[in-house]
Amino acid sequence: MATKSTTALETPLREQLDRLAAIEPSDRSIISLYLDMRTNENGQRTHVDTFLRNSFDEQARSLTGNARASFERSVERISQYIGNQAPKSAKGLAIFASTAEDLFEAIPFDVPIERSSMHL
Repeated sequence: MATKSTTALETPLREQLDRLAAIEPSDRSIISLYLDMRTNENGQRTHVDTFLRNSFDEQARSLTGNARASFERSVERISQYIGNQAPKSAKGLAIFASTAEDLFEAIPFDVPIERSSMHL
């Protein structure tokens, strides 16, 4: 388990990072998603939708049965967050979601993430 230094600031971000660091290893899958949320010249984030669709489709094809169903529920939760709750001002976004549905942490950033990526 991670310990906090005495100089660490108590902030919502620090609390989120502490929760993530305290996760015990297990056989559950956790989606780690890092998104460049900057808008294009038309004020749209179509690159985010394209990236998510391609990444989610590619990963879903490698899963079957309960694992696939759990993954698809997590994808839906992520999509709902991005579409309805993510701050419009965010230039970057990190999401950590367990396919066991017991973890969902979204961390918006004021600075961009240079390259979107997803890991399971």
